[in-house]
Amino acid sequence: MSDLKTARPRNHLGEPATKTPDETIARLKEKISKNHGGANRERIQAQISQERALKAS
Repeated sequence: MSDLKTARPRNHLGEPATKTPDETIARLKEKISKNHGGANRERIQAQISQERALKAS
């Protein structure tokens, strides 16, 4: 069992947290291709736009 103080954060799929905006955008684009619902796609597209805006700042 890992020590909670040294454990790295993971998402619900067990993937490690993203470190760069580019990595976040790439992971969100993967989610778009896997999700079939339009509401999810729109929400994820909004997250991508937000990440790009933060990256440009």
